[in-house]
Amino acid sequence: MTLTGITVLYDETCALCRKSAHWLETEKAHIPIDVLAAGSPAARARFGDVGVLGEDLVVVGDDGRVWWGSPDAYIMAMWALRKWRPWAIRLSRPGMNRLADAVFKRVSTHRKAIGAILGEPYCADCAARPVQRT
Repeated sequence: MTLTGITVLYDETCALCRKSAHWLETEKAHIPIDVLAAGSPAARARFGDVGVLGEDLVVVGDDGRVWWGSPDAYIMAMWALRKWRPWAIRLSRPGMNRLADAVFKRVSTHRKAIGAILGEPYCADCAARPVQRT
């Protein structure tokens, strides 16, 4: 079966993730990209059996394949985009794959702090998590 579309599931409690999701929705793509907040009712209804929802980026192909985490899901999301497919191909090569893994793990590990610097973007299918006061 050929991959003709993907669904990207992201952590809606993370400002960087929401900003990245919005960016994915606005970029020109080779294939359709459906972007869903991992905690949304639509995501839970469609992918409730994917145990890593909300913990990391998850990409689900319309052919049933699932990629999550670093760097696989990030590379698949890039692969779907017109401008970024050449980079996805480069980063998936054995020598570059380790570099991509290190970079994406670093960003993922610090995504909440990076998101705090970027600010709170609008998100149609989610809401920011309330700030907890201590």
